[in-house]
Amino acid sequence: MTPRTWIVSVVLVGVGMFAGCATAPGDVDAETSKEARGVSTNTDAVEEFNAAVEAYKSDEAELGEVESRLRKAVNIDPNFGKAWFNLGVVLEKQGRLGKAESAYQKSRKAAPKLGDPLVNLGMLAMRRGKTDEAYEYFEKAIGAESFDTTAHNNLSVRYRQQQQWEKAVSHARQALAGDSQNVGAYANLARTYYQMEAYDPARLVLLNALELTKEKGSQAHRDDLHNIFGLVELAQNDVSSAISEFSKSLENNGNFVPARMNLGAVMLNVRDFEAASKHFTKVLDLQPEHTEARISLAVAERSMGNLNEARAIYREILDDHPEHPMVHYNLAVLEHEHLARKASQGAGETAPEGAVAQMDWTIGNLQEAVDHYDKAIDFYRNFLNYAGDEMAEQRQEAKNRIDEVTKLRQATREQIPELKKQKAQLQQSDGSTGSEAGGSASSEESTSQQ
Repeated sequence: MTPRTWIVSVVLVGVGMFAGCATAPGDVDAETSKEARGVSTNTDAVEEFNAAVEAYKSDEAELGEVESRLRKAVNIDPNFGKAWFNLGVVLEKQGRLGKAESAYQKSRKAAPKLGDPLVNLGMLAMRRGKTDEAYEYFEKAIGAESFDTTAHNNLSVRYRQQQQWEKAVSHARQALAGDSQNVGAYANLARTYYQMEAYDPARLVLLNALELTKEKGSQAHRDDLHNIFGLVELAQNDVSSAISEFSKSLENNGNFVPARMNLGAVMLNVRDFEAASKHFTKVLDLQPEHTEARISLAVAERSMGNLNEARAIYREILDDHPEHPMVHYNLAVLEHEHLARKASQGAGETAPEGAVAQMDWTIGNLQEAVDHYDKAIDFYRNFLNYAGDEMAEQRQEAKNRIDEVTKLRQATREQIPELKKQKAQLQQSDGSTGSEAGGSASSEESTSQQ
């Protein structure tokens, strides 16, 4: 969703300017048009409104005073649409969402040609999780003001998420038609081209937007644009340029999570696991519940051989999200490719002295490896249960891995009885007692029955 920008000061100043325009006596159409756009011709209402503007612009602005002035304005002129709208914004900033919604609805009724209250009603609906209702408001906002930048930009985001590229590009361009200096609309258009794999247009849009931010001095937007630029460069396998862009994104704001996540992912891919770990740890310092960062940190730890630490992280995530498919997949990989192999090799421990003792040690290692293979299969199956159809490629990979692990498990199991036979032979050749030999034979019998 496009980040919300408070527009109280901009709208307030704009209304003050409109209110200063005279309307010719008897010009009913012009008067109606002004009211439809939310402007009041009542000088007392406008005076209160302008006082609210000044109070809001003050370095020591008190929202209570701004609210009081706006309420006086709408009491004087109940059809003062922009005053109702800005009252709603003030109430929303105070966390009084129900009253804010009521003010937006009154603004909408008083000023049917004003798109702003419809946009904010859409944003409130989005906050409540009512996505369809939100986008209906955005469509209505465009009906009220055909080039409402925020409405077009939010609709563009929706169509981008639905991969309806033509509509996404169209709405982004209409957002820019409404405000050619809107860097957020440029960023959204660049993201759309990136996801379309239209990298040359994406790069051109980003260069134009970055030049624009130099003029406007918007560092926050520059951080976002450099992050998108990094993704574009990475998609074209220019890893060095991608790292440079992600790093530029972090130069001004080291707490910009999207760029730090992307830089961490690149470090994973180039096998700089220590650097990757530092980036993901920084993200978790900022957002302790960032699940993707927790998973990525576990991957980095696993890649550095810190298997117990990786497993502990995965287990903690499952406490919060027991059906998270990628955590189950990663636990399966951990059991399959790392813990089972480590167990079969003795987990880095030195083999004991003596042939029989070594046989026991090897048999124990193989049995432990079988246990890890069992767990891996369970985790891969859990992944298949929890992963949706959108993960078709990963699902097929998991099925292939189940076949692979099943074969490995069977081959490992088959080694154990053979090693037990060899152990019994060693005991006999070393002159072991009959009771010891009998114990070995009994063990073999038990194994064959399994």
